[in-house]
Amino acid sequence: LESGDKIPADIKLLQSNELRVDESLLTGESLEVKKEVHNQDLNMVFAGTVVTKGRAMGKVVAIALKSQIGKIATLLNEASKGEAPLEVRTKKLSVSIAKVIIMVIAVIFFIGFFKDMPFKELIFLSVALIVSAIPEGLPISITIALSRASYAMSKKGVIVRKLSAIESLGSCTLIASDKTGTLTKNKLSVDRFVEYDALKKQPNDHIIKIASLLCNEIKYEHSENGLSFIGDQVDIALARHIIDLDEEYLLNAKEYKKVDDIPYESQNRYSAVMVHKDEIQYEFVKGSPETILEFCNLTEQDKEAILKQVNEYAANGFRNIALGYKEEKINDHTHPNITLKNFSYLGFMAIIDPIREES
Repeated sequence: LESGDKIPADIKLLQSNELRVDESLLTGESLEVKKEVHNQDLNMVFAGTVVTKGRAMGKVVAIALKSQIGKIATLLNEASKGEAPLEVRTKKLSVSIAKVIIMVIAVIFFIGFFKDMPFKELIFLSVALIVSAIPEGLPISITIALSRASYAMSKKGVIVRKLSAIESLGSCTLIASDKTGTLTKNKLSVDRFVEYDALKKQPNDHIIKIASLLCNEIKYEHSENGLSFIGDQVDIALARHIIDLDEEYLLNAKEYKKVDDIPYESQNRYSAVMVHKDEIQYEFVKGSPETILEFCNLTEQDKEAILKQVNEYAANGFRNIALGYKEEKINDHTHPNITLKNFSYLGFMAIIDPIREES
């Protein structure tokens, strides 16, 4: 398995190198999951999910209906076979009516027998009673009523799979719903870039945009539907945000020659890249604000103020990714590798899984 692969079956991992998987199809959560061979809870990947980063090798343990996605489909199919309360009550009513009719017919035959009524006349009377007593129009009336309710609900954005479920829904006082992919879009996006106003020299927008694209591990693919991205959801959110603002930056980023990089690892909580352009060496770093601040030339007072700003956004549901950079002219004393110190703080991207318009 490698980045971009859609996993075809449930697989137990035998080897793994920084493998991360988008399991939103199964769990509804947009954040990727890091897989580990020696962790029993994390050494399985499942059919239908997508590899966003890393490589792995494993053994297929389940396919088709025996896979997790297949079991979910089976459970959904079985769940849909249950009877709604309205169907149960309608059946009970039909049985009760049938019992009453049988009792009445029995009484009529008993009385007719003692009054010497012709048997043929008793049969006609019984058939007439059955026809008049059974409510043939009841199923049609119920279907029409439920169909009208379904139509009214569709105008408010509610899709009804089974008409009989409307009666149960009408009795609901509270609906508990999963957030991701239901109330939200299940697609991370950048809401805003937050700078620290107290810094005397603010970086220009060009540096921020280039840092977001270069300190990024996603792959781009051109298709009939336009540009598509493969990789980490946070990286995709950053790249999509910059390209949506100005697609030219995708071409500008290719003008920089990569010299060194440090891939993202969960224990380090940052990634970094070194590039050259026009005799200038740039270094960009991206990661958790707490980590990036330690690499930047800031006073303790500034760090505390920035972390307070970060925590305020985190409390409102944002995921915050900080950026830093430094540059110097290339000469004989230029360091050939990334050094994690003396960075200038750029700010942080506030990322969120936005709420659906219809929610």
